[in-house]
Amino acid sequence: MRCNRNSLIRLLIGLLPAIPLLSGALMIDLPRKWNNSFIGDSAVYYAMSDSIAHDSDLRYTHNDLLRITKEWSSGPQGVLLVAHDNGEIYYAKPVVFPLLSSPFTLLLKSNGILTFNTLCFISILLIGFYGFSYQDCCEWNAVVWTWIFWGLTVVPAYIFSLTPEIFNAFLIMLGLVPWLAYIRSQEKPKPIKLLLISMIILGISAANRPPNGLFILVPLGSLTNDMIPVLKNR
Repeated sequence: MRCNRNSLIRLLIGLLPAIPLLSGALMIDLPRKWNNSFIGDSAVYYAMSDSIAHDSDLRYTHNDLLRITKEWSSGPQGVLLVAHDNGEIYYAKPVVFPLLSSPFTLLLKSNGILTFNTLCFISILLIGFYGFSYQDCCEWNAVVWTWIFWGLTVVPAYIFSLTPEIFNAFLIMLGLVPWLAYIRSQEKPKPIKLLLISMIILGISAANRPPNGLFILVPLGSLTNDMIPVLKNR
């Protein structure tokens, strides 16, 4: 697959609609937009990201509450917690999304998570441009189909959420990249390590959201399909 100047132009044009999304993620006043309603998953994921950013841990402490109420006057509500035997209280949601978004939270607070979501969405678009292309690394049909599949749906709306839906979609797309490279590979035999990398990434996605584990069947199916003839010839 070749890349040239025209590919770069198509890539930049394809990413243009993402600029308003990134601008909105950086500038929106989320507490005001939500009328300071800070409950459930949004509250716990933000609190986890904030705790990692400032305290490098997942303990629910009074300092966490003080920091959050400076931005969200109502404070977090409906936060899922777990108490350990030593009496300390910890947040009880998967850690991958809060951990990776924590540098953005440190710099931009709630807008940091929205910015992180937007970068995940842009990465999804880039993967789509590659996945739908066959000769150039970014073809017009790839740009169109990617935006139809991801842009003309409710998916971009999740950018303005503090939950990991966009991140989960990014992990799935990222995990399918090595599988796609394996499918397109002309090497004989094909590099099995690509399928293993794919399964590892999709496994991380499954740890973050268990139903995503079904996508592991994609590289596993390719591995099984290519290994059967080898085993028969032994």
